[in-house]
Amino acid sequence: MMNTFQVVFSDEAAFDITMPRSRYSRRERGSKITSAHIAQHRPFLRRIMVWACFCHAGPGPIVVIKGTMTGLKYIDTLSNYLVPKMEIWFPDNSGAFQQDNAPCHKAKRVLDFMEENGIHRMDWPPYSPDLSPIENLWAIVKQKVHTVATHTANQLTTRIENIWSDDEAVKRDCDSLIEGMARRIQACIEAAGGPIKY
Repeated sequence: MMNTFQVVFSDEAAFDITMPRSRYSRRERGSKITSAHIAQHRPFLRRIMVWACFCHAGPGPIVVIKGTMTGLKYIDTLSNYLVPKMEIWFPDNSGAFQQDNAPCHKAKRVLDFMEENGIHRMDWPPYSPDLSPIENLWAIVKQKVHTVATHTANQLTTRIENIWSDDEAVKRDCDSLIEGMARRIQACIEAAGGPIKY
């Protein structure tokens, strides 16, 4: 079995440009509700897509993806960001790379690129509980991101990058998630692939 301390977990995530959720308006008892009391609806939700990875050593690069992730964009991301980082993290080439089974991840040209560049890809079942701890890391980052309102893509990107690069906080989260992988896998085995608390 692969030691989870040797695994680089990766994924894409979408972040919405939005106001913090809970907003309240006060008015005098019996007074009419006016447009000043109502938050304006945004008919077109704006968002940005990012790719990132992490391992026991901490967070890796985080990259904004323009438009939809394609096989070619994915190869470019792996070439420019993953490969150099894995050479630092695992100079003896002992690391394994985890990704989900999104079509752009499984394209033949992508798999060929990984083989040509010595990226040891973990097998990941196509229909299975998502045990990747990066899902938990995304949830932590999103919670922090949305404590402050963002109105533009640039504001949101800066906020995400600042939180991701807060080495101490994110490093602690990475450590905790990697250390918990054995418990997570054992819980999944005991539940026969059913729901678990993670």
